[in-house]
Amino acid sequence: MSKTEIKNFQPALSSPQLESTQRLISQSEECLSQLKRLRLDSSIENNEQEQFQLGQLKKQIGDLVQKSTHLMRHNMQLRDQILSQTNQNAQIAQNHEELKLQVDKLQKELSEKDKTISQFNLYRKTQETQFESSLKQAQDQNEQLSKTLSNFQNVNGQLIEQIKELQNKLSLSQKDNAELMVVIDGHKHIDMLYQQQNEYIAKMNFK
Repeated sequence: MSKTEIKNFQPALSSPQLESTQRLISQSEECLSQLKRLRLDSSIENNEQEQFQLGQLKKQIGDLVQKSTHLMRHNMQLRDQILSQTNQNAQIAQNHEELKLQVDKLQKELSEKDKTISQFNLYRKTQETQFESSLKQAQDQNEQLSKTLSNFQNVNGQLIEQIKELQNKLSLSQKDNAELMVVIDGHKHIDMLYQQQNEYIAKMNFK
């Protein structure tokens, strides 16, 4: 990875890895600056000390680049994790909105049901009141009919007693009529005997 790529790389989080990467970038820039100075100096005078320092700087740069690459890969993994978590959060938020809509819908349906139940309870209470009133009227009518029936039974009892008395009187009258008929028949028989006697006397006088 080049110096420009290192400087242009944007990490996923502001974290200790980011600070380490920035420090490595600064160290790499310092090493490159020293390397350039050594190259300029080596063009003038090339000795073993400078070659040794140059080798050390190259090694440091290689180590720094390797560490930077490792940190950048780690940051990329973190970025992928963050993107995944962001997507999960977005899905959770969407699910939350859907659940909220469902809850709102259920609450609306529940409110409608509560309204219907309230209306039904009011209707039932009205019907119960009307039924109780009708039942009271029916009970009053039954009580009145019971009184009327009791009066009728009393009158009927009196009529029965009167009928019995009339039947007794009729029975006595019929008995009297029978006796009277016997007397009348006796008188008729006597009259017939008198008539026969008179006819006999008349015949005797005629002779």
